[in-house]
Amino acid sequence: MLRSSMVVFAAFLCACGGPLSMVDDESSDDVEAQTDAELTKLVRATGGGLTVTFKPVLVSRVENNQKKWVMEGTASRDLSEAFSFVPDDAFGEARLTGARTFEVALADGSELNSILSGLKLLVKLTPAGSTKSVTAGVDLQPRFLSSKGSTRITVLPELNPVYARGGLTYRGRARAASGTLSAATTTDGAVINVALRTSGLGEYDVDFSYDNLSIALDVPGVNASTVDFTGASTTGQVRTKRAVLGVTVKALALTLDDPYQVWPSATCPTAVRTCLNATAVGATDFGDCGTYREVRACGLPNQIPSLFPSPDDLTPLNTALAALQLPAGKTVAYSVFGLHDTRNVTPELAARAWLDQTGTTATPGATLTAGQVNTLLDGWAARSMVPAAQRAMFQNSFRALRLDGRSASGATETHVVLLFTSAARMVVFTLR
Repeated sequence: MLRSSMVVFAAFLCACGGPLSMVDDESSDDVEAQTDAELTKLVRATGGGLTVTFKPVLVSRVENNQKKWVMEGTASRDLSEAFSFVPDDAFGEARLTGARTFEVALADGSELNSILSGLKLLVKLTPAGSTKSVTAGVDLQPRFLSSKGSTRITVLPELNPVYARGGLTYRGRARAASGTLSAATTTDGAVINVALRTSGLGEYDVDFSYDNLSIALDVPGVNASTVDFTGASTTGQVRTKRAVLGVTVKALALTLDDPYQVWPSATCPTAVRTCLNATAVGATDFGDCGTYREVRACGLPNQIPSLFPSPDDLTPLNTALAALQLPAGKTVAYSVFGLHDTRNVTPELAARAWLDQTGTTATPGATLTAGQVNTLLDGWAARSMVPAAQRAMFQNSFRALRLDGRSASGATETHVVLLFTSAARMVVFTLR
């Protein structure tokens, strides 16, 4: 049985909570919002008879033609091993650089993106002469570490991983007092999306995809590249703010116990689920509900799923359609689509996706039981289409919805949506 977990947390020590600059004037002179001394404050945790210290800001270097981001650490005792991993897999490269010093290198790309998105990096440290290892749990975060320029543009330091713009987005915040913020740019051409968040309060979301975040990241210093914020006063005076965006150690913890139990994978908190359930149908921005990984753990209710043409063998449906003896003047057609994600997808949302993608005009009606689907199809002598769809999807269970509309020629038509959740497929019968 595991002992009670012994974890000691150490938060990032560099001016974490507030904005970088709060001088209330119209000056556009350069103002240092954070001193170099603040960037040297260390991140430290003690546990299991070991004290571990990390420099707060990661450095970058090129190794074997690949860019790496490197955490530099020290231990209070001589070490015989350092090994970095994430659940069920080695991850990054930890190596000893001295008797009590070590570093962990993460490749720019999937490795750094995974950790910045909220996955905890685990580093096993074994003191020399000991059979027991201490595991460090490390959280990383992109942060604006220094800024210069107009004090009327305030750049908040943290960027947080959220689910927005259709997937993982790194979201920062900026404020423009008595004016506007129009753009954020880099000399390397990173695409940064700036959107007004709260009308009248001058608060903006500043969003990066990982690819563009990677372009913008740099190591603070005289020659560091900056993210340049541009705005204007209410009288049209141009304002600028330049900030260096770096990779930092957000938090550090140590444990002697099973790290998978101490730091389990992200779950779905009740508050996040409640927030998600309150989002509008078709929402794509869940940044106010929780972290990216929490939202992913909950799933995305009310989101219209994306569809793709089904690659399945549709012979059973084609055979059944060819064998129909339709009443005079009536026609039956069908279409089949795959769904990229069926978590929390209802027949209503699947129908909305089909309407949006095909441009069909119809009004969602009632949900249908299997018996009601058969009764409706009886009007076209087409009941055999249901078992044909089940054979094609290799699934018997489905949920159904009726749609009523008109064809391009103005004729009345009815659509029956069958959602096969387990197969991540939908079949739509069009009855005219």
